[in-house]
Amino acid sequence: MVILNNLQNTNAELIEEKVPQGERLVKLNNSARRQMEALKNNKNVKDLELLQKQVNEENNLISN
Repeated sequence: MVILNNLQNTNAELIEEKVPQGERLVKLNNSARRQMEALKNNKNVKDLELLQKQVNEENNLISN
């Protein structure tokens, strides 16, 4: 959701600057890739993913 919001804001700025659609698409795609990579390598995100996995495993044990 954070990345989508960032891309929407960037797109609005590029439109305001009258950047052609094709060029905007390339810039937004590159930006999304950079942001995804940054989040993927972020320790806090990895910690949250591990915590979510642990919660899911505990919920499976309780359900069975």
